[in-house]
Amino acid sequence: MPKVDFEQKSINQLFDWFDQRCLAVPELQREFVWNAQRACSLLDSIFKGYPVGTAMIWRTGKEGTWLLRHTLHALPAFDPTQNSKIFFLIDGQQRLSVLHQVRRGETIRNSNGREIRFGDIYLSLDNSEDHFVYLRRPDEQIHFKVTSILSDRWQQSFRRLPAYKYRQIKECRQRILSYRLPFIFVETKELPDVRETFIRINTQGMRITEADKAFTVAAKVKPLDRFHHLRELLPNGYGALDKAIYWTTLVLARGIQDLGQKAFARLTKEIDRDESGRLWFQRNEPKVSESIKLACDYLVHRLHVFDFRLLPYENMIAVLAHFFYWNNRAQPNRTQHEQIRRWFWHTAVVNRYAGSGYRRNILGDAEFFKRLGQARKGRYLMTERAAADSLVNESYRGSSALSRAFQLLLALHKPRYITNGEEMPLGPVASSRNAKELHHIWPRDLLKRNGISAKRYNSLCNICYLVAHDNRSFGALHPRRYFHEFRTQRHFARSMRSHLIPHESTSLLWNENVKRGFRGLIEARRLIIQREFNKAAGGRLFEA
Repeated sequence: MPKVDFEQKSINQLFDWFDQRCLAVPELQREFVWNAQRACSLLDSIFKGYPVGTAMIWRTGKEGTWLLRHTLHALPAFDPTQNSKIFFLIDGQQRLSVLHQVRRGETIRNSNGREIRFGDIYLSLDNSEDHFVYLRRPDEQIHFKVTSILSDRWQQSFRRLPAYKYRQIKECRQRILSYRLPFIFVETKELPDVRETFIRINTQGMRITEADKAFTVAAKVKPLDRFHHLRELLPNGYGALDKAIYWTTLVLARGIQDLGQKAFARLTKEIDRDESGRLWFQRNEPKVSESIKLACDYLVHRLHVFDFRLLPYENMIAVLAHFFYWNNRAQPNRTQHEQIRRWFWHTAVVNRYAGSGYRRNILGDAEFFKRLGQARKGRYLMTERAAADSLVNESYRGSSALSRAFQLLLALHKPRYITNGEEMPLGPVASSRNAKELHHIWPRDLLKRNGISAKRYNSLCNICYLVAHDNRSFGALHPRRYFHEFRTQRHFARSMRSHLIPHESTSLLWNENVKRGFRGLIEARRLIIQREFNKAAGGRLFEA
């Protein structure tokens, strides 16, 4: 049975621990996930004397060295030369990491890849409710770096300030350094006891996902390091890949006919308790990771999902990776590519990986792709169809699979500038004027004034790409007015076709009656978009 002690430590004492490097982050812990706003909130709570929760430390000897995490540190790495005991931080990593980093003023990235500049957290003396703020451009009269306030040389940094400001900074420093954090110290040699405690604590407080639990249970094979190494190699924002996709791909490769919590638990139990399961993971995880990389590359370069945020479903990566896993990590032949293309557009347009049928569809597609990879032939059947009015009723503001697929379809046609006919840049750009934006063909404000509802004017059928500068310059003008100066130019027809906009002289786009013109454009463009979706998929996707 573990021995449990309760103690309180001041933040000043914590800083001594940081210097001694006696704290350690175990492999079973998740990485640093907080952002700058949460860091400011923590400092504000400490400043006001509010409780910020209890931290838990597992105190053990150096026999626990094998559990050390050697990467992804936001805290000082454990130093075995200075310490005979390891203080594994089981709960409280986020809070203590903030205190360490704000003292150092370093810049790090959290698990989502977001940069946090701890040197840009300031004490604000403007009498606002928020005492701590995160700023790029501080006002030197009222904003003072917390890193400088906590420094041993703080007096030199602020000696020229007026006395009342100096007193406020001194009070801030004293409040932070004297604040006492409650700690629970657990002594045991039984890792399952610690693991269970970690999961229980985190599910009661800051919830961890089923994927996080899987990393915790499977700590013996250090999957977290493997996962982060994988994410670092992925292109075009795909480094934001969710942990659940990694585990789902492993589950599919293992042949487990389930998804989510139960599947993750079954796989990690096999890895943790069974030697054959652990050997399977060690032999096959590199193949799975390589398959995920191949799937992401394929999505970017062959299916033109140039931005991870436009991927209709993240689970598409797991299913496509399953194909590469069974295709021996080889590129698909022509027949295989045709089936992958059909699957991609069909799944996105009819929302197959959402709703009650998503498990059945994912598992069924994985089985199909296994056969396609092994036999190198097969035909993907597009049995479900989207409603005929789905494009009209779907808002561009939503994050549905259909909305994302629509943006990908527009990109597939290489949209061109209306102003000169040149191809628009769809990837990263240097100038904000060149940033790609979604634009209402019939302007929103114009339609509002004519009694058209938001549901109608935000329809996908009223949306196209424009670059930021053109979008703002066109404003709320009638289309016949903002297109007027370009209609006679040679590039105009080609540019309009690239945006799937009906532009012939008979098009209701030019009708002066706003309501009639808008309704006519929506219906005509719906038919064009449906036709192009069908062409991309190689089959009929919409009901008649």
